[in-house]
Amino acid sequence: ETIKATVYFPNVCDKAAALDMELTYDATKIDFVSLEKGVALKKAIEAQQNGSVYSEGTKTKGKIQWSIAGSNNYSFVGVFAVVTFKVRASAVNGPTNIDLAVKNAANSGYVDITSQISVENATVEIVRDSAKDFEYKLNGDKTGYIITKYNCATVADLTVPSYHDG
Repeated sequence: ETIKATVYFPNVCDKAAALDMELTYDATKIDFVSLEKGVALKKAIEAQQNGSVYSEGTKTKGKIQWSIAGSNNYSFVGVFAVVTFKVRASAVNGPTNIDLAVKNAANSGYVDITSQISVENATVEIVRDSAKDFEYKLNGDKTGYIITKYNCATVADLTVPSYHDG
């Protein structure tokens, strides 16, 4: 089971010459899989001149960071990035938050504009299908089942079906 989180600028943000953002998530419930740069970020990187800096950090569990800085204002609009997560096998049913924060933003005159960039966070509801957390087979005399693989972290009770096809 995967979750895709899109970091998106719905309105043009063309005042930022420096932008530091951080996306946080619960690493006990979901794992980072990949980060794909969106059109808005790709255009900003292409517009960079000498002395401009871009970095992204994905090594710290529970946190993804972006930092872009240059001497001219960048124009961000549309998809900045798409982050893919995988639901951990041990994740229990319930909500998990994916939070985005602008840590720092400044224009080309070095004026702090952090408060002018608003963000919205997301809550994802994890609903596990516990039947997928078990593998079982019919025993040799066909009178019961043998559980061959299980993940007990996601299930409190197990009901084995009375019907087996195969």
